[in-house]
Order: sequence, then C-alpha cells, then structure tokens
Amino acid sequence: MSVARLSSDNEVLALQAAGVSRKRIFIPLFILGFIFSLMSFFINDYLLPHGFIEYKRHYSKMLHSSPQLALEPFAVNEYENINIITGDIQDNVIYDIVIFDKTEQNKLRIISAQKGIIEKSKEQEDVIALILDNVFSLLINPMKENSFEYSYSETMIYNILLKIFDVKPNPGPTEMSIFDIWLVIQEKEKGFQEKLRMQRIKVHEMRYTMAMEIRMLKESPIFSAQSINQKRSNLESLYDNYIQEKTKKIFDRSLQKYLLEFHKKFAFPFACIFFIIFAFPIGLMARRSGRIVGFGIGVIVSFLYWGLLLVGHEIGYRHEYPPFIAMWLPNLVVLFFGLFFLILRMRK
Repeated sequence: MSVARLSSDNEVLALQAAGVSRKRIFIPLFILGFIFSLMSFFINDYLLPHGFIEYKRHYSKMLHSSPQLALEPFAVNEYENINIITGDIQDNVIYDIVIFDKTEQNKLRIISAQKGIIEKSKEQEDVIALILDNVFSLLINPMKENSFEYSYSETMIYNILLKIFDVKPNPGPTEMSIFDIWLVIQEKEKGFQEKLRMQRIKVHEMRYTMAMEIRMLKESPIFSAQSINQKRSNLESLYDNYIQEKTKKIFDRSLQKYLLEFHKKFAFPFACIFFIIFAFPIGLMARRSGRIVGFGIGVIVSFLYWGLLLVGHEIGYRHEYPPFIAMWLPNLVVLFFGLFFLILRMRK
C-alpha cells in the first residue's frame, strides 16, 4: 500500500528525477522487512512459549480459587476419564448434574444428582469435592450382559482431581521454543532410527530363514508330490512376507509434526522479507488509487500464502512430504514472483 501510494502520487518519479535510484528506494524497505522478521521471530520463539506457561500458571491459580470456572453451564464437559453434564450454575452451586466415569474395575458408572456444591478438599490441595444431593447411581458391568447395580442416597461426596481441568498437561510444538523442539526431535529421531534398525534385522532374519528352507530342500531326499506342494506354499508365503516387510515404509507422524513446526518457526517470521521483495515491484506498477490496489493485492496474496502454508503442513504431516519444502514452499513462491516482477520493473 505504501509503495503503491508513492507510485500513484509520482513520489517515486520525483525521487528518480532527483537522482535516487529504485535500488536505493528498495533498501530501506528491505531493512524494514528484516526488522519485522526479527520481531516476529522473537514473538514466536520467546513470547509465545512464555505466554503459554504464564497462562497455564494463572489458569491453575484461578481453578484453585474458583473451581466452578472449569465447568460450563448447560453443557457436556468432556475430560480425560470423566464427562460431566451440567444444568444451571450459580456461584458454587450446580443444578441437574449427570456424571459418566469408570471405576477401578473398569465398570461404567452413571451418577445423577439434583444439585451439587463445589468445595475445595480440606485434605488434598489438588482435589475439589462435589457435595451431591438426591443422588442416583448406576453401575454397569460391560463383561456381563444385563448386569447392573443401582443405589439411591441423600448425599454423596464426589472428588475430582484439578489436573484434569488443565488446558494442556504439556506444551505442544507450537507453544515450544526452537531449542526445545530441537531437543524433542533428537529424542524422537533416535526412536525412529531404532525402528529402522529393527526392520533391517527382521528383513535379514526372514531372508536367512528362506535361504535355510531352500538349502534343506536341495539337500533332502526326494519328497512326495503333496510334500513338495506344501514346501512350495511355505516358501511362497515366506517370500511374500519378506517382500512386504522389506518394502514397508516406517513413518513417524509425531517426529514429522515436530519437524514441520521447527521449520515453520523460521519460515513464517522471515516471510516478511519475501513479501517486501514481492510488494516493491507490484506497488511501483500502480498508477491510480494506489492504496486501494495495494490493499486488494495484499489481501489476495495473504490469502494464497496462508492457503499454501496450511496445505503444505497437511501434506507434510500426512504424506511424508519433506518438512523443509512443505514449510518454505509458500515463501519460495512469493520470492519467485517477487523477483520476476522486480527484474521486469528494473528493466523499464
């Protein structure tokens, strides 16, 4: 938008008439893009991980002081091993509660209550207690058909661990710094190489087994037709299993996910530089309504860039596409068209 406005107002023409070349006009913009890239890199690699840690700490502190914040009214609250259906919630009182969980014997349990009061446990710091009134409890044994137990009670104390309400027990690759991602990649790479080594050993053992079978056939006396057919069938089965194991591709999606995020941590911030290279020659082409044209082109290019970035991430994650190419391809596309229009404009 800025370059298009300068061009439409003939400011670029005035600068050139004063002896300022397009290259000298481009240099400050390039430096500005580089500064934006560094700022974006700092936000993405430092502020985002620290922000996640602080958010988790404050959220945990809020839950300890007001546990009812973890439950939404008139909703199905799904957690790791428990589902809680709630009605209206007023202060620390929950109405029309239904709880689905499992006992230590892996039996399905359904608990319904007219209302429940949330209190912090006096005995355990990381536990909240639901004091339920007018309780109906149903216990179902999945191993025995038509087998269940039920009970009624005026009051029940149901304890819930606060940790099940955590946003995430551990940060994902998006919330981690580049250094932390790299450490995780090294560990996962060791596990991946171990899987490849075990595959090679298994293929070698299968090849050795086939060789021994063939050797025994050669050294053994003449077999009957039925025995020969059976041996042939066994060898064909061994060979099919051997080919299947040898050609099987081992793919670690978890490792691929971290590799994609590692390259994205660099590619996304430094896209600012590539956009500057693209924006400068496109902006110079504007003659009238510079800001409107610049804004329209910026929206379209940003939309296409995000589309390429999302498609690259999905292809890289699901189809073993190289992470570097998947994450840097949008930048390379912008760079290609930027250099093309830059060279075209410089020749005029």
